[in-house]
Amino acid sequence: MTGLGQERVSFGFSVVYLFLLLLFNAYFEKKASVNALFMIVALGYLIVFPSSKKKGTLSAAAIVLSILQLYYQFFGYSSGSIYCCCLLLIVAYSMFSDCMESCFKEIFMLKAVLIVAAMHSVLCVFEAVTHSNPWLQLLSIAAFHGDNPSEYRVTGLTAHPITAAVFAVSTVILASAFYWRFRKSRYLVIVVVSLLAAAATQTRSIYITLPFALLCVLVARGIHIPKLDSIKASVVVALAAIPLVLVLLLDSSFYTQLSLRFSKLWDSGSYLQRAGSLRFLSNYIADGSVSEKLLGHGYGSLVHYLSSENISFVSEGFYTVDNQYVTTIFDLGLLGFLVLTVIAVGKIATAVKSLRQVSSQDGMASLLQPFLAIVLIIFLLAAIFFFECYDKPIIICTLALGFALCDSQSDCMGKSV
Repeated sequence: MTGLGQERVSFGFSVVYLFLLLLFNAYFEKKASVNALFMIVALGYLIVFPSSKKKGTLSAAAIVLSILQLYYQFFGYSSGSIYCCCLLLIVAYSMFSDCMESCFKEIFMLKAVLIVAAMHSVLCVFEAVTHSNPWLQLLSIAAFHGDNPSEYRVTGLTAHPITAAVFAVSTVILASAFYWRFRKSRYLVIVVVSLLAAAATQTRSIYITLPFALLCVLVARGIHIPKLDSIKASVVVALAAIPLVLVLLLDSSFYTQLSLRFSKLWDSGSYLQRAGSLRFLSNYIADGSVSEKLLGHGYGSLVHYLSSENISFVSEGFYTVDNQYVTTIFDLGLLGFLVLTVIAVGKIATAVKSLRQVSSQDGMASLLQPFLAIVLIIFLLAAIFFFECYDKPIIICTLALGFALCDSQSDCMGKSV
């Protein structure tokens, strides 16, 4: 097979691989064994490696993560499933990055992701109306729908409303970019449905993280926005407000539930859980050994430690901190956290540089690619302050997409293909 033919086959399999990974997220998250996850990751490597432009990155990442896995297993504890999910992030990033080499491939891959994302949002809206999730029932997966039976929170293709909300908002960001690029009404419909889906999850954190991401983009751009773009931005804000207004007008009970969740924030288990996790981190940094602080305890070791020591912050038997940053520092140490931070900041800096290089005369179209990248990745990095994402393929793949978009120097979302 020629190099071009091999590249096309690899691209086709990559699209199918990521599509199914997103679609069956709940199964991989809740029911897949370590062996099954390892086989899925191995399949991903087999698909992407032969024609990848990032063979060095793939190989180095796999070697480093595997050495750490052996080290953690020898000196302490390490979860095989979390190790596989870390490898999965590298595989997904490589697949998305390779697609950015061609405008046709990039648009095709993004559309495939958007199809799954739209299915997720439609399922969330259906679930909000019926209080039933046929997809999870088909997979025999019991999802979390909230602590109070009277306040049903939707989950869509995921097993938790926070994960569902983050993916729904990511869909809003991606579909908005497609709407400005192609001016097709179907993308605007996806935006509206996804906003409804995000609202139906009753997740408070998205009302903080999305505005934060948009603010960061304005700062990165230097606050200067062309007059035409300001008008378009106002239209976007108005359109974004429509579904929420409709929800409040058509379903007063939903408004009551949502406002009640915000009014109870400071006394809620969610707040106490996350506040407890930060206190735990400060105590850990103060009292832990130097080697443990620097190198961590192993993939998934925090949950193992909390359960073995019977430590819970609010609900008895709930052994999680709901903060990916706290979990990462405990699992991979301050050195691991620092390395990941440098990588993430580097990716964002690349996109910011592209954003700043776009002049006012270039117009909205040229802003789309870096704008999409920065909003998506900052939103995701802010969102994981409120939950752990390292065992959720749907968020891992979305993060990988965000990083790949940050790296991309193409202008595929701003020109004709």
